[in-house]
Amino acid sequence: MKLKKRMRAGLRSFIAKLCHVFAPFLILAAGFMLLYTSLNWMLFIKLDIAPVQQEVLEFFLPFFLAVACAWMWLGPRLTLLRLSENSMFFYKFAAGVAIAIPTILAQISMHKAAGEMTCLNNVYEIAGQKNTRFYIFRDIYIDKQNAGTHVAFDTSGRINENLNMYLYLALPIWAGSGDMAQKSCPAWLGIEYSKQIHNSLSEAEKERLFQEFIQKSRLDFSTKELSGFAYLERAGHTAASRGLREALKTSPKYNGKNATILLPVGTPFEQRGRDEFVWSLILFAIGSTVWLVMLLPVRIHRSPRRALLDKARFKRESVWREVRVIMIPRRGLFFTPIIFYTNILVYMAMVFCGLGFLSFQAPDLIAWGANSRLLVMQGEWWRLLTSMFLHGGLVHVLVNMFTLVIAAIMLEFLIGSTRFIFSYMTCGIVASCMSIWWSADTVSVGASGAIFGIYGVLLAFALTKTFAAELGKSMLATLLIFLGLNLLLGFLMPGIDNFAHIGGLLTGFLIGLIISFSIRLRCSGRSNPDRGQ
Repeated sequence: MKLKKRMRAGLRSFIAKLCHVFAPFLILAAGFMLLYTSLNWMLFIKLDIAPVQQEVLEFFLPFFLAVACAWMWLGPRLTLLRLSENSMFFYKFAAGVAIAIPTILAQISMHKAAGEMTCLNNVYEIAGQKNTRFYIFRDIYIDKQNAGTHVAFDTSGRINENLNMYLYLALPIWAGSGDMAQKSCPAWLGIEYSKQIHNSLSEAEKERLFQEFIQKSRLDFSTKELSGFAYLERAGHTAASRGLREALKTSPKYNGKNATILLPVGTPFEQRGRDEFVWSLILFAIGSTVWLVMLLPVRIHRSPRRALLDKARFKRESVWREVRVIMIPRRGLFFTPIIFYTNILVYMAMVFCGLGFLSFQAPDLIAWGANSRLLVMQGEWWRLLTSMFLHGGLVHVLVNMFTLVIAAIMLEFLIGSTRFIFSYMTCGIVASCMSIWWSADTVSVGASGAIFGIYGVLLAFALTKTFAAELGKSMLATLLIFLGLNLLLGFLMPGIDNFAHIGGLLTGFLIGLIISFSIRLRCSGRSNPDRGQ
């Protein structure tokens, strides 16, 4: 009898979680992927309303929008589950990631597949046609003799340990060799060569490898059969297209201003974007399955409909209360809003000065106080501090402020404003020192070292059970997963100063142990008063 009751109760709980939590997740995930993909196609591919970088549209924007939607849409429904405050954060973030990953692959697939194929007799007919992404010309002649060239460099790697060299070639496209007497060319063929070397090599060795790269590229170019492509694609808003724009300006004979740049594509037109689309569907199914498995062991309230109505009634007040906590400095939570405002204001000041929006160049960051070993060793020690409030661009500052607010509110509430600001600044300065100690060529900016320090303090508290009520096992698991994933991404993704992260994390963990010891010592003194009194 008891077994049957348990089975019925378990079945009711499972059905309630399917209806009130899992089904809304499926609706949100599918709707978000379809809506974002449709808007991306309409606004930035078909209408091309703004020259937004492809990596922003394909990765950063869908990721953060997916996490934000999961936070707002699924947050109230997750209150139906018997989850702690800390576990709630992990479930919201996991739902956002499960929505973001297939959406990102869908954008890559859509970018490759979207667009019409236009078949023309020759390149001159482009001017009389509406802009499309793909072209095939019946008569085509590529002029090698009057190609424009441009050389560019950038760095990549966890600590900018790689130096990347690029050679861009822009070649005039004609209907035939007899058209070369004209002064301007309506379209150009873009070719890119690249090579990566280690940034720690001597200047003489870098110069030798650069000259070797140029010679090999030019030899390959001179023997390359340029007509061996399936079709041509109009260049998008990428770093390569900017390099090709610079290259066509250097053509010794022709004016390339406002010309169309076309890129050769070797794969058949019918196969474009197919693999990414299949993987987006597979990962959508995997993410949904994982989300369902995460819901199974969690208990649900007895009356989910009533609980949902009660939570929805106070949803608006709860949201505004959370916003006020972040926006207004007050006793007990004073420095977190100030740090948040300072980072945002510095970023906006750089934007208003015309230095960029999505990203800033290294010389501008150095002028505003970025961290650099050479300059610090020359006496500019203040860069160890100012670099904590600079960021490389929009996505960088948004990521750091998001992770800052999540942890800083809890930590400042637990240890007080004075200890909090001491921990934050100390971790940030040590992270800056770690960055320039490990790599001489790094130009580093960002608050991530100090933020990792905050998480290090919380990790110390969770392991020592200093605040057992606030930092339970679920919070410890969340911290370990968050820190592990971020450190792993730091080693896998280029441009992340992971050694600054590690320096901040270890410093924060040490500070957390010291604070934990002092708190326990004070508590033991209160519970065991002096016997002589």
